[in-house]
Amino acid sequence: MAGLETKEPQKPQMPNQVNKKTEQEILDYVINNPAEGPKRIFYELKTEGSIVGESGIYNVLKRHNLSKKPQRIEFAKTRVKFMTKGKKSENKEPRFKNYQNEHPGYLMSQRLEHMGTFDGIGKIYQYTIYDASSKWG
Repeated sequence: MAGLETKEPQKPQMPNQVNKKTEQEILDYVINNPAEGPKRIFYELKTEGSIVGESGIYNVLKRHNLSKKPQRIEFAKTRVKFMTKGKKSENKEPRFKNYQNEHPGYLMSQRLEHMGTFDGIGKIYQYTIYDASSKWG
């Protein structure tokens, strides 16, 4: 008789769901930078050492109804009002994985600079890459 009773459907367990700490990091980043989308958030959190995919970030934003830019901007406006003014900001230095095992190409910086416009050629740009892990300049 117990097997014939109607049961409440259980909420499924999602083993690949983003954990609460990472979800809070994503939401904090959205509060500080509401105009940026999942791809930019992915690259910024990756430089800080968070391991979460772009689709995971999109799912977090969708779960909180923040998948569109105007929604993120409105969310940031409402959250800034509730943040405490005396709260100390954390030191957000970039955390790189395996910094002991550096190799050329491990840590790079890039710069794109407009050099000027030339007659008959058009706009000229200089693209520079700096390799911080190489012993060669």
